[in-house]
Amino acid sequence: FLSNLRLELFSSLINLVKLGLSDNKLKSIEFLENNLPTFPLQNLDELNLGFNEIETINPYSFENLSKLKFLSLINNK
Repeated sequence: FLSNLRLELFSSLINLVKLGLSDNKLKSIEFLENNLPTFPLQNLDELNLGFNEIETINPYSFENLSKLKFLSLINNK
């Protein structure tokens, strides 16, 4: 189970379009907040964060995901 992620983990995956992180123990999605020179997940169009332990979300967490079409946050706290 994943409980914490860093955006740097995705730095070489600039063509990634689908990311499934469901059924983990993620408590936050701070890893989506960009602190890198370029945002590696810029082509992401599907993000599944369902069935985690996310309690709060920063309203700016998704601002760099301009191509995002599908987002699942089902069954979080």
